[in-house]
Amino acid sequence: MIRLADWAARTWLRLCWRVWAWRLVLATRAPMRRQRRLLARILRTNRDTTFGRAHGFDRIRSHADFIARVPVGDYETLRPSH
Repeated sequence: MIRLADWAARTWLRLCWRVWAWRLVLATRAPMRRQRRLLARILRTNRDTTFGRAHGFDRIRSHADFIARVPVGDYETLRPSH
């Protein structure tokens, strides 16, 4: 006989797995839309940083705008000068 606590734990884990699986399904349905939303959130969060102001994050409305305004760089490009 399964104890109530064991049953409750298994039920909870099954529910968590189903929620996780459903989120995964939703995330894979429209990857470009998710990527656009993520880019918009990153730009919104960082628009008032020095880098965001220097590259006009507040005026970026699309991926094409981002490519035009933000040059490809590496860590050395971002390293503070002393």
